[in-house]
Amino acid sequence: MRNSVFNVLALTMMVVLTTSGQASASTLASTPEALGAWQGSHNFNVPAVLDATVEYAVFAPGAGFQNYLDNNSIVFADPAPGEYTYAYQFTDISAAPAGISTFTVGLQGDEALGASGVTFVPAAAFPPTPPSNDPLSTGGGPGVSTSSQWTYFGFLGVGGTSGVLFYSSPQAPEFGFAVIASGTTFDTDPLSLPNPSTIPEPTSAMLFACGAVLLAQARGRYVRA
Repeated sequence: MRNSVFNVLALTMMVVLTTSGQASASTLASTPEALGAWQGSHNFNVPAVLDATVEYAVFAPGAGFQNYLDNNSIVFADPAPGEYTYAYQFTDISAAPAGISTFTVGLQGDEALGASGVTFVPAAAFPPTPPSNDPLSTGGGPGVSTSSQWTYFGFLGVGGTSGVLFYSSPQAPEFGFAVIASGTTFDTDPLSLPNPSTIPEPTSAMLFACGAVLLAQARGRYVRA
C-alpha cells in the first residue's frame, strides 16, 4: 500500500513538472513577455494568390525578448537587450504559388533601426522547420532607414514557417504596417491598431508597397506568378 501511494505521488509530481514546463513555452502572439498591446497574429490575403499568417510582438528594453527565447528553449542571445525588439514570424502559408519574395516592415519617421540591425533567429530553432526557410538576405527596404526587409526570393512557400525575424530600435512602438510580396503580387496590411487615429493614409501605404515591389524587381530576383 505504501509503495502504491508513493508511486501515485511520484507520477503526480512528474505530471506537474511536465505541465509547468509546457506552460512556459509560448508564441509571439501569446507570450506574456511582450507588450500586450503590441502583439498578435495577422493574415495577409489576396484571394487565390496569397494567404499567409504572421505573428508579431514588441518587447520592451530589458530581459523580455531573452526570456521569450529561453522559455522556448531557443539558444540565442538577444543582441540589443537595452532596446525595443520588434519580432515577426510566418506561422502558416496556405497559398503563395510564387513563394514569399520579401517581407518588409515600414517604420515611422522617428523609429530608427537599433544595434541588432535587421536579423533573425534561425528557423532551425523551431523544429521541424528546415534551415532552408531562413531569409537569403536582410537589410533596409525602400527608404532603407525607414524600413526593414527580409528577402526569400520565393524559397519560403506553401506549408512553410519561418524563424523569428526581428530588429531592435531605441524608440517605443507606434503604429506600423508591413508588405508581403509573392512574385508580382503584394499585400500591405497593418500589424497592430492600438489607436485608429494613427492609421496612415491609404496613399502612403500604397507608395510604400509599390516601393517594396519595385526594389525587388530592380534586383532581378522576382519570379512571376
